[in-house]
Amino acid sequence: MKSRVFLGRCLSVALIAACSIGSASAAAYSGLYVFGDSLSDVGNVSLATSGAEPVSPPYSNGRFSNGNVWVQDVAASLGLGPVTASIAGGNDFAVGGAETGQTPANLYTSSNPFQQASDLTAQLAAYNQRGLAAQPNALYTLWIGSNDIDSLVVALATVPLTQQSAYIANDFAAILGNITKVVTGLAQDGMKNLLALNVPDLGKTPRATSNGVSAAASALSAALDQSLALTLGQLSTSEGFKLNLVDTYGAIDAITNAPAAYGLTNVTSPCWTGTFTDPASGTVCANPNQYLFWDGLHPTAAGHQIVADGVLTQVPEPGSVGLLGIAVVGLLWVKAGKRKGSFLQKRTKKLSLAG
Repeated sequence: MKSRVFLGRCLSVALIAACSIGSASAAAYSGLYVFGDSLSDVGNVSLATSGAEPVSPPYSNGRFSNGNVWVQDVAASLGLGPVTASIAGGNDFAVGGAETGQTPANLYTSSNPFQQASDLTAQLAAYNQRGLAAQPNALYTLWIGSNDIDSLVVALATVPLTQQSAYIANDFAAILGNITKVVTGLAQDGMKNLLALNVPDLGKTPRATSNGVSAAASALSAALDQSLALTLGQLSTSEGFKLNLVDTYGAIDAITNAPAAYGLTNVTSPCWTGTFTDPASGTVCANPNQYLFWDGLHPTAAGHQIVADGVLTQVPEPGSVGLLGIAVVGLLWVKAGKRKGSFLQKRTKKLSLAG
């Protein structure tokens, strides 16, 4: 990771207006489509690497965790059926290691062809290639940006201090441009209901703390989240879809500040201490359900369940419009998450924060 400057995380009226929250309904949605990185990937990287990454065990059935990821728990609770990898013809287009697309800190190279084929812009292309009919009553989920922040942290280590502000601004513009392209494309394909999760506080991950970049990772995550809320709010209005933006940054902070409230005893160390590809490279803790982090980057299944519990208090019915915003959403996590968990993982792409 890299270092970053603190740009603040203001929860203004503009941010509140950018989000709409309603009541959950188990039978409200006609389907589910998933986009993002390793936090939502249920097997695409595993299938692409013939099971070499993430290796199972200790990883669970192609997921970057020791069990279900959050979107599987949400889908089960809403009666939306199984979440399966798009490579196998399923509805989950998320890919471990994915970034939003090409940015100043994420320049595509011929030496890494998987990079361009897995990023968010490529996920939209894969979705379009399926020729799926418009489903205005389906729920679309988007959780992306952690790997973009990781690349930015790494890149800033080589950028002179006097040039870092401009570099960050250009990188954020590219990230938000990529997200705008994909969200606009999905809206034009018929998307009417978007559940988006912002970037967690990556400075709290074991990888960030062990590399000494916690302050940078936290500040850049917060800054991108502020811009993301404004961008998605504007797109919701211009493209005519309902937006539910979930504050995972605030959620992680709430969990790490009061772990016992979520049934956790360890929110700083990874349960699995090894790599994504070598089952002999580390050890697994005795009580993973009491850990927030499965490895240096990703949540445990218990952590994912906490995320799902929070999301399920906020998922709107199709067409419903509420006035609760991101500031309120963050407060809901303290009461919503009562199970246990760990939280964030990644592909062996670099020393990334999320896969």
